[in-house]
Amino acid sequence: MGTLTLALIERIREVGILRCLGAGARQIRRVFSTEAVVIGDGGVGPGLTSRISPLPGACSVRRR
Repeated sequence: MGTLTLALIERIREVGILRCLGAGARQIRRVFSTEAVVIGDGGVGPGLTSRISPLPGACSVRRR
């Protein structure tokens, strides 16, 4: 399962409360879409940084 699927399953009560308070499906979808963007950006930044400037020796083969 993906991270966002688990986030939705764990927050079913929260979704129910939002629905009871009058939030529509579009508003709830926007909440989860915003969360997806934040999670994605949180992974892209370190991923690009590590790809652009790898640690010295991270890709070298160790020889004896």
